[in-house]
Amino acid sequence: MKHSWAGTKRESQFALIAVAMMSATIAGCSGQAPTSPEPLTTSAVIGEVTMINPISHIGDDQDGWRLDVVAVEAEKGVASVENNRIRFQPRQIGVARLDYTLTSAQGAQRHSYVEVTVQAHHLSYVGSEACLTCHIDQESFLLTGHNFKLSPIKDGQAPELPYTDVSGALKFVKGVNSSQGDPQGFEDVSHVIGGYMRTVMFLDKNGYIFAGDNARLDLPADGEPFGPEHIIPVPTRGDGHDTRPYVCGRCHTTGWLDYTKQPGDLRHRQRQNDLPGMTGTFEQPGVQCEACHGAGSEHIAMPTKENITRVAQGRSRATLLSPGMGFGEAISCGECHSEDGQRHYPSFMSHYNKDFGGDSLGGRVTEYAYGGRYTLDGLLGMDPDTGIAEGAKRDFQCTDCHNPHKSTVNRDKPEHAGALKTACQDCHTMAFNDKAHEKMAACTDCHMPTSAHIFKIDLSEPSDSAYHYSADGRYRQPWLRAVEACKRCHQQDYEQRARTLTTVHK
Repeated sequence: MKHSWAGTKRESQFALIAVAMMSATIAGCSGQAPTSPEPLTTSAVIGEVTMINPISHIGDDQDGWRLDVVAVEAEKGVASVENNRIRFQPRQIGVARLDYTLTSAQGAQRHSYVEVTVQAHHLSYVGSEACLTCHIDQESFLLTGHNFKLSPIKDGQAPELPYTDVSGALKFVKGVNSSQGDPQGFEDVSHVIGGYMRTVMFLDKNGYIFAGDNARLDLPADGEPFGPEHIIPVPTRGDGHDTRPYVCGRCHTTGWLDYTKQPGDLRHRQRQNDLPGMTGTFEQPGVQCEACHGAGSEHIAMPTKENITRVAQGRSRATLLSPGMGFGEAISCGECHSEDGQRHYPSFMSHYNKDFGGDSLGGRVTEYAYGGRYTLDGLLGMDPDTGIAEGAKRDFQCTDCHNPHKSTVNRDKPEHAGALKTACQDCHTMAFNDKAHEKMAACTDCHMPTSAHIFKIDLSEPSDSAYHYSADGRYRQPWLRAVEACKRCHQQDYEQRARTLTTVHK
């Protein structure tokens, strides 16, 4: 479902609602001093012209009145008089006040204002619980990791996660660079990042990510308690305090809007809960139903296949550059599961598109610890020097193998049965040539380490050889090396074993 963000002139589709009834009857012809109209409220969408007719709300005697003056703060938008109506083109999301003056044929004047709520999109978000009133068969989605990409802290307590417990993690978060000091408990935390699958991080009460050598923890296996062995660093990225603002909202929340900090860009000067570390706002924490299917207010009012997105195709750069910055539009998997393809305010130009042109999703394979983060890049299998996608699975869709409403990592749980729609063996029937691997290894151990979706393995050169990199050394070739494919099981001698290995499959 696509929506135009061009500044088209339109008659406001939102009815002007009188805040209160007129307090007195207009008496323009009798010469009696008329009272001013009560303030009005309406809505508008950023980037679109809205026409407002305040004269229609002054009572029965509307003839002879003219709209003389209309004013608005410059950063809120541009207002003028056109055909006896207010023509308003908003520049900033939020609330704008339009002060106006009406003059009767006898010269009597009335002063009042219209309060306009400026939105980023015609549609609004309704929440996953509203979606489930009809789609109860998808309730397992509430127990997937997407929902817990960002969890607000309530009443100073650790968030309740379905399969993990992070309540004991904070005692190991020490020496962080937050201006508020080390957290003594969850009352010193505003949000938790993750905690569902691999690691957990925290935001301080100002919305900054706790950073330092002891700021992040791997999740213990099998319900074991946290210990010093689980500590991993979060780079500080600069000197001083508060160097890691929360910039992850585009992929870790639903209905994200960037704070438009560039000079002259007044579209959205708001931060979540007014926290200085937040680089924008969101409608819902975590990745909820409407992140992937689009804002659902129209669909829930009258459900049809035409007013909701079933499978998102991905937002274009032009959409992200538009006045509403893609708010309300469905986000595809590849917008977030890519490193080289990440697009950020203000340019929304990915590194890949900057180097090779175009407006596309995904990019080249980069060095990154967690392979699931760059799933699309792995599938595309781009030659890093030409930018051409050569991966055998470049046309695959995530939903070819995954049920997005269930958790693949927890597919042993009854509620997530069927999370993996297609297993490796459903397509690949090749037998093992190596009995040890046949007995000890699963397909994903070698071909999908850390959830990387690259699959192809090349052991012809040592892992640190330039052969495995682009000409400038910045990007990886689209295959797995011994350090990824072999090290998990052969910690000490993976390079030597890789050199002696002939073939694993017949």
